[in-house]
Amino acid sequence: MRIALVSFCDKDDSRSFSIVDILRQAAEKKGGTVELFNGNDDVGQTKLSFFDYITVVLKKKGLFSGSIPPRVKEFLAESGTVAGKKGAAFIISSGIFGNAKACSNLMGVLEKEGLLLDYSDILKSKEQAGESGNKIG
Repeated sequence: MRIALVSFCDKDDSRSFSIVDILRQAAEKKGGTVELFNGNDDVGQTKLSFFDYITVVLKKKGLFSGSIPPRVKEFLAESGTVAGKKGAAFIISSGIFGNAKACSNLMGVLEKEGLLLDYSDILKSKEQAGESGNKIG
């Protein structure tokens, strides 16, 4: 199974990047072929149409809000057809408030694009990322 793992994490956030890498490794151990994309930088170059499964991971904006980066919608609009494909949504926990709302918002954006989400989670640790990564695909 070809899996696209799209990250919208800041380059300077080493905790988030290590969690994304653990997700990738866990999905590969399960037998998938995972390709990692940086949703903030890969502008117009990514074609998600060629993948069987789309996973999106990000960190919410702000400490208390549940908002997600507007770049998510832009990236999906530029990346080809994803309607009818299975997918997963992950939020990397930051702060006490707003993580569940951010996860709900991300799921809404992905479902509007036609993704059929079969898993979502709020990742609080690297260990949890490993467990959740086993459910990708």
